[in-house]
Amino acid sequence: MTRARAAAMAATGVGEQAVAENQLSQALFNLRAVAEAYPDPRRTRTSRGSSRT
Repeated sequence: MTRARAAAMAATGVGEQAVAENQLSQALFNLRAVAEAYPDPRRTRTSRGSSRT
């Protein structure tokens, strides 16, 4: 993502800037998808105490 941001900042010309901005947008989308797929530790239950004998 840092490479995509650096490319967007260094882009010269409309076409190059458009390509760089699209790459940055895709990198941010992928980061968001990974973050949403990561389990929420507050909602994860441990198996400790859940079994009754």
